[in-house]
Amino acid sequence: MAISPFATLALISVAVVCAASPMTHVTHERRDIQSHRHWEKRNRLEPHDIIPVRIGVSQRNLNRGYDLLLDVSDPDSQNYGKHWTAEQITEMFSPSRESIESIREWLTGSGISADRIAHSLGYEWIHFNATVQEAEELFQTEYHAYQYGLETRSTVGCDKYKVPSHLARHIDFIHPGVALVGNMKKESMKRSILPEQRVSARDALDERADVGPCTDLDLITPTCVQYIYNVSKGDKRAPGNSLGVFASGSWYSPTALKAFLANYTDIPPETTLLNITINVSQTHYDGPDDSGEADLDVQMSLPLVYQQNVTIYQVDDDYYTTYGREIYWGMFQSWLNAIDGSYCNYTAFGETGNDPEIDPTYPDTHENPGGPDGGIPEGWYRGPPQCGTTKSTNVYSISYGWDEQLLPYNYMHRQCNEFMKLSLMGTTIVASTADLGSAPSNICDPSKYYEWYYHAVAQYPANCPYLLTVGATQLLPGLEEVGLNALGLASAGGFSWNYSRPAYQDEVVQAYLDSHQDLDRDRFNSQGRGFPDVSALGWNVLNVFGAEKEIVAQGGTSASTPIVAALINRINEERLKAGKSTLGFVNPVLYKNPQMLNDVTKGKYVDMRFCGV
Repeated sequence: MAISPFATLALISVAVVCAASPMTHVTHERRDIQSHRHWEKRNRLEPHDIIPVRIGVSQRNLNRGYDLLLDVSDPDSQNYGKHWTAEQITEMFSPSRESIESIREWLTGSGISADRIAHSLGYEWIHFNATVQEAEELFQTEYHAYQYGLETRSTVGCDKYKVPSHLARHIDFIHPGVALVGNMKKESMKRSILPEQRVSARDALDERADVGPCTDLDLITPTCVQYIYNVSKGDKRAPGNSLGVFASGSWYSPTALKAFLANYTDIPPETTLLNITINVSQTHYDGPDDSGEADLDVQMSLPLVYQQNVTIYQVDDDYYTTYGREIYWGMFQSWLNAIDGSYCNYTAFGETGNDPEIDPTYPDTHENPGGPDGGIPEGWYRGPPQCGTTKSTNVYSISYGWDEQLLPYNYMHRQCNEFMKLSLMGTTIVASTADLGSAPSNICDPSKYYEWYYHAVAQYPANCPYLLTVGATQLLPGLEEVGLNALGLASAGGFSWNYSRPAYQDEVVQAYLDSHQDLDRDRFNSQGRGFPDVSALGWNVLNVFGAEKEIVAQGGTSASTPIVAALINRINEERLKAGKSTLGFVNPVLYKNPQMLNDVTKGKYVDMRFCGV
């Protein structure tokens, strides 16, 4: 393992600093009044109040992340498949020694003694406690309390702050600073799943159903899925190559899985999944679950990867997956922290670690809002947050997301940057695009989201260019696959406003735009990251739901995504058997080899149902 370039910092003594000549300061950040219009500035803080100060240190080479990833992911590169180690990632992106020492010198020269200064493990941030007077003099600003609307929650911040001009390139952000995260009441977290169609007059589960490949397009079986994609039965089980499935607030039913395997597959019914809980106190397998998300994910994927297994990552405790969802918007932080310890306190784009305004905080000390006596229920996780405690899989399936306009810009970019790093290490992350066409209905309230009322939107994390995004198709008689648009719902597709188009998409996306000159370019970002990258069956797929073992026909990109993830996992099985690396970031390979896929050109795939139309 390479020795950190900062290992000698602890040995550096701080000499007595003589009075320095005045420094030239520049404004480093200024508040965007429009994006923080719901925050009201209140009283100025008292000079002797103590506040914790964090300085995010600029990372090296973040601007090179895309090119570095392409170097190991482009099939034409001589370094294709030569994925990086965690140590190489740290070495490439950690702050420079110059940045750390320059900031420390400024602080000590300004009266912040060395014994008050601490560093994060990877030196991504520097923190110390200071009086308000010290902080205001240091950053040439004034600190006030800010309150969000009529709510009681408040935070500390400033309208702008300055840093010495020679340090501007070394400092990413200061906290408390200008960033204020709104506490808007959120809609329910979207799982990309269509309303269940309850099936009547089906074979009872105590008898094996007689269903051949694709004989019933109203209830598509695993055998049909394997037939459509020409997938043979698996015969390999490489160690450590289980397929990862992300879950939060939805628990799969072992009873339903056993019935599904017994009646619709040749897999032994006693087969069990690998279960990993992250910041969870109580498990709820076979418990009530209105969504059926977890049941769908595991039943779509397991028949395709078997002999291999599925690992389901169950994330966050009972508070944050129930009551807390009305307040805390964050997603994926607990999972990313658990599988990559370097991410826990990693700084990028003005964000360091979890954001307490929108992310779960552990130990969970919330009182039970639904209990008569308050107190902290058993389902609240009271341990420390898991950080680097969980082994990662090579492929993940994610059927969750938010509209990209509903999450802080830098918050998304920090997570997207982590997806880039995981991809560099050979991980493939597959995400759904959602099921409401181009304009999800939860931003169709002009009083709250007027600026997006007439625009197509994207879903996060599917908008991140380092993920493989999946849309949904449906089967027509004759087994023709077309874009999903049924019962007023449509597989989502379009362009991101937050991420520019990656080079690996240029040829395909430009050809699409050239052939659709009639599209209103004012309503979408034609230069943005296009999605989906691929699509798969996502309509009328058979699912055994819950401990009651109810047979339902499910649909949406929540069905498509685990199918695609499972197919990639099967390819990895063959590569590992041949002594090769995992696929990792697969997008460049797919875009350079379109002949590997069927081009879905029919169906009203992208439903241009803008809110105002």
